[in-house]
Amino acid sequence: MAISIDKYIDISTTFPAASVSGRSFGGLVFTKNSMADAMIGTKMYEQFENGEIVQLTLDELLECFGEDSQEYKFARKYYGYLSPTGRFASKISFAKILASDESAAAAFSRIADSSNMFGSFTFLNLPDVSGSVADEDAARTEMLLAVASKNAEPKYLSRFLFVVNDVRGNQTARAVAEKCEQFRKFVGTCFVSGYDECSAYMPMAIFAATDYTNGTVNVQMFKQFDDETPTVKSDTEYDILVGAQVNFYGRTQTNGQSIDFYQRGFNTDKDKTDTSIYCNEIWFKSACETALINTLLSEERIPASDYGVAIVRSEVLGICADAASNGTFMAKELTASNEKSVRKLVASINGTAEDADAVIVGIRENGYAVLAYLVLQDDEYIIHYYVFYGTADSIRFIKGDDILVK
Repeated sequence: MAISIDKYIDISTTFPAASVSGRSFGGLVFTKNSMADAMIGTKMYEQFENGEIVQLTLDELLECFGEDSQEYKFARKYYGYLSPTGRFASKISFAKILASDESAAAAFSRIADSSNMFGSFTFLNLPDVSGSVADEDAARTEMLLAVASKNAEPKYLSRFLFVVNDVRGNQTARAVAEKCEQFRKFVGTCFVSGYDECSAYMPMAIFAATDYTNGTVNVQMFKQFDDETPTVKSDTEYDILVGAQVNFYGRTQTNGQSIDFYQRGFNTDKDKTDTSIYCNEIWFKSACETALINTLLSEERIPASDYGVAIVRSEVLGICADAASNGTFMAKELTASNEKSVRKLVASINGTAEDADAVIVGIRENGYAVLAYLVLQDDEYIIHYYVFYGTADSIRFIKGDDILVK
Protein backbone atom coordinates (compact mmCIF):
# COMPACT_ATOMS: atom_id res chain seq x y z
CA MET A 1 0.00 0.00 0.00
CA ALA A 2 1.01 3.63 -0.36
CA ILE A 3 -0.21 6.99 0.89
CA SER A 4 -2.31 8.65 -1.78
CA ILE A 5 -0.55 11.43 -3.70
CA ASP A 6 -3.75 13.43 -3.12
CA LYS A 7 -2.53 14.01 0.43
CA TYR A 8 0.15 16.27 -1.03
CA ILE A 9 -0.96 17.29 -4.51
CA ASP A 10 -4.54 17.29 -5.74
CA ILE A 11 -4.95 17.86 -9.46
CA SER A 12 -8.40 17.66 -10.98
CA THR A 13 -9.75 18.24 -14.44
CA THR A 14 -11.90 21.38 -14.53
CA PHE A 15 -11.51 22.67 -18.08
CA PRO A 16 -12.50 21.37 -20.58
CA ALA A 17 -13.76 18.65 -18.33
CA ALA A 18 13.39 9.80 -2.62
CA SER A 19 13.21 11.32 -6.07
CA VAL A 20 9.99 10.62 -7.89
CA SER A 21 10.17 9.36 -11.47
CA GLY A 22 7.55 9.38 -14.21
CA ARG A 23 4.79 6.83 -14.64
CA SER A 24 4.66 3.83 -16.88
CA PHE A 25 1.62 3.85 -19.16
CA GLY A 26 1.70 0.14 -19.90
CA GLY A 27 -1.47 -1.93 -19.78
CA LEU A 28 -2.80 -3.80 -16.73
CA VAL A 29 -4.78 -7.02 -17.13
CA PHE A 30 -6.98 -8.41 -14.35
CA THR A 31 -7.48 -12.17 -14.30
CA LYS A 32 -8.99 -14.69 -11.90
CA ASN A 33 -6.54 -17.40 -12.98
CA SER A 34 -3.56 -18.54 -10.92
CA MET A 35 0.01 -18.94 -12.10
CA ALA A 36 1.29 -22.41 -12.96
CA ASP A 37 2.22 -24.66 -10.03
CA ALA A 38 5.79 -24.72 -11.32
CA MET A 39 6.09 -21.07 -10.23
CA ILE A 40 5.32 -21.85 -6.57
CA GLY A 41 8.07 -20.51 -4.36
CA THR A 42 9.14 -17.75 -6.76
CA LYS A 43 8.85 -14.06 -5.93
CA MET A 44 6.55 -13.45 -8.92
CA TYR A 45 4.18 -16.20 -7.76
CA GLU A 46 4.02 -14.90 -4.19
CA GLN A 47 3.40 -11.32 -5.31
CA PHE A 48 0.74 -12.26 -7.85
CA GLU A 49 -1.14 -14.72 -5.63
CA ASN A 50 -1.13 -12.15 -2.79
CA GLY A 51 -2.87 -9.66 -5.06
CA GLU A 52 0.08 -7.44 -5.95
CA ILE A 53 0.58 -6.01 -9.42
CA VAL A 54 3.40 -7.71 -11.37
CA GLN A 55 5.07 -6.56 -14.59
CA LEU A 56 5.92 -9.45 -16.91
CA THR A 57 7.84 -9.93 -20.14
CA LEU A 58 6.47 -12.27 -22.78
CA ASP A 59 8.96 -14.99 -21.78
CA GLU A 60 7.94 -14.65 -18.14
CA LEU A 61 4.26 -14.94 -19.09
CA LEU A 62 5.00 -18.10 -21.03
CA GLU A 63 6.64 -19.53 -17.93
CA CYS A 64 3.98 -18.28 -15.52
CA PHE A 65 0.80 -19.18 -17.42
CA GLY A 66 1.69 -21.38 -20.38
CA GLU A 67 1.48 -21.01 -24.15
CA ASP A 68 -2.22 -21.86 -24.36
CA SER A 69 -3.33 -19.42 -21.67
CA GLN A 70 -5.36 -16.33 -22.45
CA GLU A 71 -2.85 -14.32 -20.42
CA TYR A 72 -0.01 -15.31 -22.74
CA LYS A 73 -2.09 -14.82 -25.89
CA PHE A 74 -3.13 -11.34 -24.72
CA ALA A 75 0.45 -10.30 -24.00
CA ARG A 76 1.73 -11.76 -27.28
CA LYS A 77 -0.67 -9.53 -29.21
CA TYR A 78 0.06 -6.54 -26.98
CA TYR A 79 3.84 -6.87 -27.31
CA GLY A 80 3.47 -7.50 -31.04
CA TYR A 81 2.25 -3.97 -31.74
CA LEU A 82 4.76 -1.61 -33.36
CA SER A 83 3.71 2.03 -33.71
CA PRO A 84 4.14 3.88 -37.03
CA THR A 85 7.17 5.63 -35.48
CA GLY A 86 8.78 2.29 -34.57
CA ARG A 87 7.96 2.15 -30.85
CA PHE A 88 6.82 -0.94 -28.94
CA ALA A 89 4.39 -0.85 -26.02
CA SER A 90 5.88 -0.53 -22.54
CA LYS A 91 5.80 -3.51 -20.18
CA ILE A 92 2.44 -5.11 -19.42
CA SER A 93 1.24 -5.88 -15.87
CA PHE A 94 -1.10 -8.49 -14.42
CA ALA A 95 -3.15 -8.54 -11.23
CA LYS A 96 -5.24 -11.34 -9.76
CA ILE A 97 -8.85 -11.08 -8.67
CA LEU A 98 -8.26 -12.50 -5.21
CA ALA A 99 -11.41 -14.51 -4.61
CA SER A 100 -14.68 -15.44 -6.22
CA ASP A 101 -16.46 -12.95 -3.95
CA GLU A 102 -14.17 -10.00 -4.83
CA SER A 103 -15.96 -7.83 -7.34
CA ALA A 104 -14.24 -6.46 -10.40
CA ALA A 105 -14.68 -2.91 -9.10
CA ALA A 106 -13.17 -3.86 -5.73
CA ALA A 107 -10.19 -5.48 -7.46
CA PHE A 108 -9.58 -2.34 -9.50
CA SER A 109 -9.76 0.04 -6.54
CA ARG A 110 -7.52 -2.24 -4.47
CA ILE A 111 -4.80 -2.12 -7.13
CA ALA A 112 -5.29 1.54 -8.06
CA ASP A 113 -4.94 2.55 -4.41
CA SER A 114 -1.60 0.79 -4.13
CA SER A 115 0.00 1.53 -7.52
CA ASN A 116 -0.41 3.88 -10.47
CA MET A 117 2.26 2.23 -12.62
CA PHE A 118 -0.13 1.54 -15.47
CA GLY A 119 -2.05 3.72 -17.89
CA SER A 120 -4.91 1.50 -19.01
CA PHE A 121 -6.57 -1.64 -17.68
CA THR A 122 -9.01 -4.34 -18.67
CA PHE A 123 -10.49 -7.60 -17.38
CA LEU A 124 -9.51 -10.76 -19.21
CA ASN A 125 -12.12 -12.68 -17.24
CA LEU A 126 -14.46 -11.98 -14.33
CA PRO A 127 -15.63 -13.71 -11.15
CA ASP A 128 -17.97 -16.59 -11.91
CA VAL A 129 -21.68 -15.89 -12.34
CA SER A 130 -24.41 -18.51 -12.47
CA GLY A 131 -27.49 -18.69 -14.63
CA SER A 132 -28.34 -18.82 -18.32
CA VAL A 133 -26.04 -17.46 -21.04
CA ALA A 134 -28.20 -14.34 -21.29
CA ASP A 135 -28.10 -13.85 -17.53
CA GLU A 136 -24.33 -14.31 -17.50
CA ASP A 137 -23.90 -11.67 -20.18
CA ALA A 138 -26.11 -9.22 -18.26
CA ALA A 139 -24.24 -9.97 -15.03
CA ARG A 140 -20.92 -9.43 -16.77
CA THR A 141 -22.10 -6.08 -18.11
CA GLU A 142 -23.28 -5.03 -14.65
CA MET A 143 -19.85 -5.86 -13.20
CA LEU A 144 -18.11 -3.82 -15.87
CA LEU A 145 -20.51 -0.90 -15.42
CA ALA A 146 -19.55 -0.89 -11.73
CA VAL A 147 -15.88 -0.70 -12.73
CA ALA A 148 -16.59 2.16 -15.16
CA SER A 149 -18.43 3.99 -12.40
CA LYS A 150 -15.54 3.50 -9.97
CA ASN A 151 -12.96 4.65 -12.54
CA ALA A 152 -15.00 7.81 -13.15
CA GLU A 153 -14.93 8.85 -9.49
CA PRO A 154 -12.95 12.05 -8.74
CA LYS A 155 -10.26 9.98 -7.00
CA TYR A 156 -9.41 8.15 -10.23
CA LEU A 157 -10.63 10.56 -12.91
CA SER A 158 -8.09 11.13 -15.69
CA ARG A 159 -5.68 8.65 -14.11
CA PHE A 160 -6.54 5.43 -15.95
CA LEU A 161 -8.24 4.36 -19.20
CA PHE A 162 -10.68 1.47 -18.66
CA VAL A 163 -11.06 -0.76 -21.73
CA VAL A 164 -14.16 -2.94 -21.95
CA ASN A 165 -13.65 -5.90 -24.25
CA ASP A 166 -16.92 -7.30 -25.59
CA VAL A 167 -16.50 -10.40 -27.76
CA ARG A 168 -18.58 -9.90 -30.92
CA GLY A 169 -19.42 -13.55 -31.50
CA ASN A 170 -22.97 -13.93 -32.85
CA GLN A 171 -24.20 -10.62 -31.48
CA THR A 172 -25.87 -8.23 -33.89
CA ALA A 173 -24.39 -4.76 -34.30
CA ARG A 174 -27.52 -3.32 -32.72
CA ALA A 175 -27.12 -5.53 -29.62
CA VAL A 176 -23.50 -4.45 -29.23
CA ALA A 177 -24.48 -0.79 -29.64
CA GLU A 178 -27.17 -1.05 -26.97
CA LYS A 179 -24.70 -2.62 -24.56
CA CYS A 180 -22.13 0.10 -25.18
CA GLU A 181 -24.70 2.85 -24.68
CA GLN A 182 -25.10 1.72 -21.06
CA PHE A 183 -21.61 3.15 -20.45
CA ARG A 184 -22.59 6.57 -21.84
CA LYS A 185 -22.60 8.35 -18.47
CA PHE A 186 -19.08 7.29 -17.49
CA VAL A 187 -15.89 9.21 -18.30
CA GLY A 188 -12.69 7.27 -18.97
CA THR A 189 -14.12 4.11 -20.56
CA CYS A 190 -13.30 2.76 -24.01
CA PHE A 191 -15.61 0.02 -25.38
CA VAL A 192 -14.15 -2.46 -27.89
CA SER A 193 -16.21 -4.95 -29.87
CA GLY A 194 -13.49 -7.52 -30.44
CA TYR A 195 -12.95 -10.81 -32.18
CA ASP A 196 -11.87 -12.64 -29.01
CA GLU A 197 -11.19 -12.18 -25.29
CA CYS A 198 -7.91 -10.40 -26.01
CA SER A 199 -9.02 -7.59 -28.33
CA ALA A 200 -8.82 -4.94 -25.59
CA TYR A 201 -5.07 -4.96 -26.12
CA MET A 202 -5.39 -2.62 -29.13
CA PRO A 203 -6.12 0.76 -27.46
CA MET A 204 -3.94 -0.28 -24.52
CA ALA A 205 -0.92 -0.99 -26.74
CA ILE A 206 -1.39 2.25 -28.68
CA PHE A 207 -1.38 4.24 -25.43
CA ALA A 208 1.60 2.31 -24.04
CA ALA A 209 3.61 2.89 -27.24
CA THR A 210 3.14 6.68 -27.22
CA ASP A 211 6.38 8.56 -26.58
CA TYR A 212 5.39 11.73 -24.74
CA THR A 213 8.98 12.69 -23.91
CA ASN A 214 10.80 12.48 -27.23
CA GLY A 215 8.02 11.83 -29.73
CA THR A 216 4.52 13.01 -30.48
CA VAL A 217 0.98 12.07 -29.51
CA ASN A 218 -1.17 10.10 -31.92
CA VAL A 219 -4.70 9.35 -32.96
CA GLN A 220 -5.87 5.80 -32.19
CA MET A 221 -7.70 5.36 -35.50
CA PHE A 222 -5.90 3.83 -38.50
CA LYS A 223 -3.55 1.71 -36.33
CA GLN A 224 -2.94 -1.80 -37.68
CA PHE A 225 -2.41 -5.08 -35.81
CA ASP A 226 -1.04 -8.19 -37.47
CA ASP A 227 -2.81 -10.65 -35.13
CA GLU A 228 -6.27 -9.08 -35.09
CA THR A 229 -9.31 -10.25 -37.08
CA PRO A 230 -11.77 -7.59 -38.30
CA THR A 231 -15.30 -7.75 -36.88
CA VAL A 232 -16.88 -5.06 -39.08
CA LYS A 233 -16.94 -5.29 -42.86
CA SER A 234 -20.10 -3.45 -43.93
CA ASP A 235 -21.33 0.14 -43.99
CA THR A 236 -24.49 -0.81 -42.12
CA GLU A 237 -22.64 -2.24 -39.14
CA TYR A 238 -20.12 0.57 -39.28
CA ASP A 239 -22.83 3.23 -38.99
CA ILE A 240 -24.57 1.46 -36.08
CA LEU A 241 -21.40 0.91 -34.05
CA VAL A 242 -19.84 4.31 -34.73
CA GLY A 243 -23.11 5.98 -33.74
CA ALA A 244 -22.95 4.23 -30.37
CA GLN A 245 -19.21 5.01 -29.89
CA VAL A 246 -18.20 1.36 -30.17
CA ASN A 247 -14.59 0.78 -31.23
CA PHE A 248 -13.66 -2.12 -33.49
CA TYR A 249 -11.18 -3.55 -35.95
CA GLY A 250 -12.71 -2.99 -39.37
CA ARG A 251 -12.00 -3.81 -43.00
CA THR A 252 -12.19 -1.53 -46.01
CA GLN A 253 -10.97 -1.88 -49.60
CA THR A 254 -9.09 0.31 -52.02
CA ASN A 255 -8.37 -0.74 -55.58
CA GLY A 256 -9.42 -4.28 -54.69
CA GLN A 257 -6.99 -4.52 -51.78
CA SER A 258 -8.34 -5.18 -48.27
CA ILE A 259 -7.07 -2.89 -45.51
CA ASP A 260 -7.78 -3.59 -41.83
CA PHE A 261 -7.32 -1.06 -39.02
CA TYR A 262 -8.61 0.00 -35.60
CA GLN A 263 -11.43 2.57 -35.56
CA ARG A 264 -12.65 5.08 -34.55
CA GLY A 265 -10.96 5.73 -31.23
CA PHE A 266 -13.60 7.34 -28.98
CA ASN A 267 -14.59 6.85 -25.35
CA THR A 268 -18.15 6.04 -24.35
CA ASP A 269 -19.05 9.30 -22.55
CA LYS A 270 -21.75 11.64 -23.79
CA ASP A 271 -19.14 14.20 -24.87
CA LYS A 272 -17.62 11.65 -27.26
CA THR A 273 -14.11 12.16 -25.89
CA ASP A 274 -11.30 11.18 -28.22
CA THR A 275 -9.51 8.25 -26.53
CA SER A 276 -6.11 9.67 -27.44
CA ILE A 277 -6.98 13.06 -25.94
CA TYR A 278 -8.06 11.33 -22.73
CA CYS A 279 -4.77 9.41 -22.67
CA ASN A 280 -2.90 12.66 -23.26
CA GLU A 281 -4.67 14.16 -20.25
CA ILE A 282 -3.60 11.17 -18.13
CA TRP A 283 0.00 11.83 -19.16
CA PHE A 284 -0.26 15.57 -18.50
CA LYS A 285 -1.80 15.14 -15.07
CA SER A 286 0.86 12.58 -14.14
CA ALA A 287 3.68 14.79 -15.43
CA CYS A 288 2.44 17.71 -13.32
CA GLU A 289 2.25 15.48 -10.24
CA THR A 290 5.83 14.31 -10.77
CA ALA A 291 7.18 17.82 -11.33
CA LEU A 292 5.39 19.28 -8.32
CA ILE A 293 6.24 16.54 -5.83
CA ASN A 294 9.89 16.76 -6.90
CA THR A 295 9.73 20.51 -6.34
CA LEU A 296 8.36 20.00 -2.82
CA LEU A 297 11.11 17.48 -2.08
CA SER A 298 13.96 19.56 -3.49
CA GLU A 299 13.08 22.98 -2.07
CA GLU A 300 13.65 24.00 1.54
CA ARG A 301 10.10 25.31 1.45
CA ILE A 302 7.53 26.79 -0.94
CA PRO A 303 6.68 30.16 0.61
CA ALA A 304 3.04 31.13 1.04
CA SER A 305 3.48 34.19 -1.14
CA ASP A 306 3.40 35.41 -4.70
CA TYR A 307 6.89 33.96 -5.06
CA GLY A 308 5.62 30.51 -4.05
CA VAL A 309 2.80 30.81 -6.56
CA ALA A 310 5.35 31.74 -9.22
CA ILE A 311 7.39 28.60 -8.44
CA VAL A 312 4.38 26.33 -8.90
CA ARG A 313 3.22 28.18 -12.00
CA SER A 314 6.69 27.88 -13.52
CA GLU A 315 6.76 24.11 -12.99
CA VAL A 316 3.32 23.68 -14.57
CA LEU A 317 4.25 25.95 -17.47
CA GLY A 318 7.27 23.72 -18.13
CA ILE A 319 4.99 20.68 -18.50
CA CYS A 320 2.65 22.75 -20.67
CA ALA A 321 5.57 23.58 -22.97
CA ASP A 322 6.33 19.86 -23.25
CA ALA A 323 2.65 19.22 -24.00
CA ALA A 324 2.70 21.79 -26.79
CA SER A 325 5.91 20.26 -28.14
CA ASN A 326 4.59 16.68 -28.26
CA GLY A 327 1.22 17.72 -29.67
CA THR A 328 -0.94 17.22 -26.58
CA PHE A 329 -1.91 20.91 -26.67
CA MET A 330 -2.80 22.87 -29.81
CA ALA A 331 -3.37 26.56 -30.37
CA LYS A 332 -7.11 27.27 -30.72
CA GLU A 333 -9.30 30.14 -31.82
CA LEU A 334 -11.92 30.12 -29.08
CA THR A 335 -15.61 30.33 -29.91
CA ALA A 336 -17.86 32.83 -28.19
CA SER A 337 -19.10 30.01 -25.96
CA ASN A 338 -15.52 29.03 -25.07
CA GLU A 339 -14.63 32.60 -24.16
CA LYS A 340 -17.73 32.91 -22.01
CA SER A 341 -16.77 29.73 -20.12
CA VAL A 342 -13.24 31.03 -19.54
CA ARG A 343 -14.43 34.40 -18.28
CA LYS A 344 -17.02 32.79 -16.03
CA LEU A 345 -14.43 30.48 -14.43
CA VAL A 346 -11.84 33.23 -14.00
CA ALA A 347 -14.46 35.45 -12.35
CA SER A 348 -15.49 32.61 -10.00
CA ILE A 349 -11.96 32.54 -8.54
CA ASN A 350 -11.85 36.34 -8.22
CA GLY A 351 -9.72 36.78 -11.32
CA THR A 352 -9.83 40.01 -13.28
CA ALA A 353 -10.94 40.71 -16.83
CA GLU A 354 -7.25 41.13 -17.67
CA ASP A 355 -6.59 37.61 -16.34
CA ALA A 356 -9.32 36.24 -18.61
CA ASP A 357 -7.90 38.16 -21.58
CA ALA A 358 -4.46 36.68 -20.91
CA VAL A 359 -5.89 33.15 -20.78
CA ILE A 360 -7.73 33.61 -24.09
CA VAL A 361 -4.61 35.02 -25.78
CA GLY A 362 -2.48 32.19 -24.37
CA ILE A 363 -4.77 29.50 -25.78
CA ARG A 364 -4.96 31.29 -29.12
CA GLU A 365 -1.21 31.79 -29.48
CA ASN A 366 0.40 28.93 -27.52
CA GLY A 367 -2.36 26.37 -27.02
CA TYR A 368 -2.39 26.81 -23.24
CA ALA A 369 -2.47 29.24 -20.32
CA VAL A 370 -1.97 28.80 -16.56
CA LEU A 371 -3.70 30.79 -13.84
CA ALA A 372 -2.35 30.24 -10.28
CA TYR A 373 -3.19 31.90 -6.97
CA LEU A 374 -2.86 31.52 -3.18
CA VAL A 375 -5.82 30.73 -0.91
CA LEU A 376 -6.32 30.16 2.81
CA GLN A 377 -8.26 26.98 3.38
CA ASP A 378 -8.89 25.41 6.80
CA ASP A 379 -6.14 27.57 8.34
CA GLU A 380 -3.62 26.37 5.75
CA TYR A 381 -2.23 28.17 2.72
CA ILE A 382 -2.74 26.26 -0.52
CA ILE A 383 -1.72 27.09 -4.07
CA HIS A 384 -4.44 26.49 -6.65
CA TYR A 385 -3.88 26.51 -10.38
CA TYR A 386 -5.95 26.07 -13.51
CA VAL A 387 -4.60 24.95 -16.85
CA PHE A 388 -6.59 26.07 -19.90
CA TYR A 389 -5.64 24.35 -23.13
CA GLY A 390 -6.62 23.47 -26.65
CA THR A 391 -6.89 19.75 -27.33
CA ALA A 392 -4.91 17.97 -30.04
CA ASP A 393 -7.69 17.35 -32.55
CA SER A 394 -6.99 14.81 -35.30
CA ILE A 395 -8.26 14.24 -38.83
CA ARG A 396 -10.36 11.11 -39.35
CA PHE A 397 -11.77 11.93 -42.78
CA ILE A 398 -10.29 13.52 -45.90
CA LYS A 399 -12.40 14.68 -48.83
CA GLY A 400 -10.75 15.14 -52.21
CA ASP A 401 -12.11 16.69 -55.39
CA ASP A 402 -10.49 15.75 -58.67
CA ILE A 403 -11.09 18.14 -61.55
CA LEU A 404 -10.06 17.04 -64.99
CA VAL A 405 -9.25 19.88 -67.35
CA LYS A 406 -8.94 18.97 -71.04
